[in-house]
Amino acid sequence: QYNLGNGDPMDLFSPYMPNRAALSGQDLIDYDIQFNRILQHMNNTVVLDDSLTADPSLKFILAASLAEVMAHNPDLVTQILNDINQGWYISMDGSHFDDPDHIGFYDDSWKYGIFDWELTNKYYANIQFSLGHVFDSFVNPDDQLDIMAHEVAHSLDRYNRTGPDGIPTGMHQDDVTKLAAVRTEMNAVFAANPMNVSGLRPYAYKNDQEFWAVASAFFLGGYDSAQEIFNNSPDLYIILANYYQISYPVVGVSNPPIVI
Repeated sequence: QYNLGNGDPMDLFSPYMPNRAALSGQDLIDYDIQFNRILQHMNNTVVLDDSLTADPSLKFILAASLAEVMAHNPDLVTQILNDINQGWYISMDGSHFDDPDHIGFYDDSWKYGIFDWELTNKYYANIQFSLGHVFDSFVNPDDQLDIMAHEVAHSLDRYNRTGPDGIPTGMHQDDVTKLAAVRTEMNAVFAANPMNVSGLRPYAYKNDQEFWAVASAFFLGGYDSAQEIFNNSPDLYIILANYYQISYPVVGVSNPPIVI
């Protein structure tokens, strides 16, 4: 319907954009400004493998997926779009991914076919997705395994630096210190008992970068998963709330965290 021009696109995709659907007034206007920024970027930078067609709906879905997790924060949107300046790569089956648990892929030096992403004095980057998992995440907007949220968390970790370290660019120094301490504590709990993932999933404990990305995807996944993070680590919840500038009405927080 969208590709044929039948119906308003926001109405067509509304069931899969619950964060937008909950907005009104100026908040809705602000959201749509960020969405249109992202969509324009997608129109210029989406790269597909030979078996796929770059139809408008796929670009819309990618833009909506990113807007749903980040449109509330224009500064972070700017970082992500600047970082992923050279493309979003979509494959049919994700067969080139090294890790079967990593159904999206973030890299800053990937070369595929004729597409060559070169590092210059700015750090360009690329996010790669399996098509099926893009659709699966989009139609399950409360999924704690949202691959868009996971991969853009890597982008924020990597932005304007020589390498990711699990501490995103721009995080307040107090929270940097707290995040390192929380991560060490939770890694120790997992090492002692791998059945205790402290509200995340085992992949979070692969390394520091994945801890940040998995925690971010859980937090950005909505109220239920944010509550799960808070139940296991109020400190981690507050760090994420400060960085992403979101305060969920989770049980146990008498006052919303200070947004830095």
